[in-house]
Amino acid sequence: MIVSFKHNGVEYSQWDISIPEMRQKLESKGIDLVPIAKTEIQKKLLQLQKQRLQNILDQYGYNGLADVQFYASQNDHEAQTLLNWYSTYDNLLWSYIDNDLAAFTSVDELLQIDMKNIEQQIYEQSIQASPLP
Repeated sequence: MIVSFKHNGVEYSQWDISIPEMRQKLESKGIDLVPIAKTEIQKKLLQLQKQRLQNILDQYGYNGLADVQFYASQNDHEAQTLLNWYSTYDNLLWSYIDNDLAAFTSVDELLQIDMKNIEQQIYEQSIQASPLP
């Protein structure tokens, strides 16, 4: 996992914390890598969410979420269904970030997370709870 961060006014960019030597070097400087790794995972999950949303919007012919919201406000059933799905998907993703991800306490555990798989599971749960049109 490649991370970039600032610690005590010093920029650290492109450090691969999956390499034990790099991780040890940073930890020896008193840097707690757990919150840094959690932030990187959160960023990646949100990036995957954005990609998933854009693929769904493209599939249904919408330019963006604002289009969906506009048509939903005009009582368009498809748009309302998409908004319901997105709300469920977004809530599940943030629930994972706020609860499950927060429970990890070591960099080794965090490095084992398969973010694409997590996002896929969240997507599948969302379409079970709020099916797409």
